[in-house]
Amino acid sequence: MNLAALFSGGKDSIFAIHRVQEMGHSIGCLVTILTSSPDSHLLHHPNISWTKLQAQAMNLPQIFLQSNSDDTEHELELLKHGLKKAKKEYGIEGIVHGGILSRFQKSKFETLSQDLNLKIISPIWKENEEKY
Repeated sequence: MNLAALFSGGKDSIFAIHRVQEMGHSIGCLVTILTSSPDSHLLHHPNISWTKLQAQAMNLPQIFLQSNSDDTEHELELLKHGLKKAKKEYGIEGIVHGGILSRFQKSKFETLSQDLNLKIISPIWKENEEKY
């Protein structure tokens, strides 16, 4: 299946990409949102600007969006816009994310996927971070 990876550039999103590729899926693009708030409950933000270089190194296209609000609903709308673009431009059929423990985050991504008729893969959900 061709997937869009929700990509923060951190170890969890990178490992999630690795895991789905091992499962036989392909990554059509990366979707990254630069949040305006360091307190976002939905999106991770440290070193987000480096993701452009990571995308180049992985030879993957990146949809890079910038949020001007710290409101979760605004961030979800922005993510929805990015995923619609990924579906149109890269033919994605689903998304992969690197969430491990945040039920809030996982549930928001699941709802968004359903709204867009996309599959969702959470390959490292409940994974022991110390083991990888």
